[in-house]
Amino acid sequence: MTMFWQRWAVNISCWVPDQKEFKYLFELLPVNAQAEGDFVVLAAEPLCICGIDVAASPQARQSQIQSISDIKKTFRKQLTSAEAFVKARGDGLGFDLGRVEFEPVPSSGSQMQSVTARVDGKALHRWRFCVHVMGDHVVAVALGPPEDVIDAWGGFRATLAKPELTDDEIQAALHTPRPAFSLLSISDIIPVSARDGYAEAGGDVLT
Repeated sequence: MTMFWQRWAVNISCWVPDQKEFKYLFELLPVNAQAEGDFVVLAAEPLCICGIDVAASPQARQSQIQSISDIKKTFRKQLTSAEAFVKARGDGLGFDLGRVEFEPVPSSGSQMQSVTARVDGKALHRWRFCVHVMGDHVVAVALGPPEDVIDAWGGFRATLAKPELTDDEIQAALHTPRPAFSLLSISDIIPVSARDGYAEAGGDVLT
């Protein structure tokens, strides 16, 4: 299902009806995805390597005190940032998450918060981390230089537009303004002509 959402998201974003051109574009625009709770989240970057992760909170409990809730949300922010970093690089389970530490950058109450990171005590100046709070979900996006990718066979690196970026290029890429997330529902992928049938079958059609 996650792969289906990836292909569909690329298709509606770039509108490439021809299947051969679509396959070519999909290979040139690697999409990173993760699913948890109510969301399937996707992110893509033309130059940077990109990782995304989402964490959903347990069902809220009336007896839960606010301080515990805040602690859990902070933990989810740290965990999703670490997972997004590992996914962007391609380490998988081989990376010790205890090596990386994150520090939130003070913000003015926005739902998006920038985060700085260190690995083994060394600041990652060529990386950018953003954490988004979406209801009771936390979504983290990690962007970094393509030369940091872990790719033993070279297959993924071969798809990158530029396998190496200068300091000026990576900083420009990291600080390029990006659009907010687009929230889409299952009904959005149903053809208009089939939505009545989808609704009759019990599906929710959002307008």
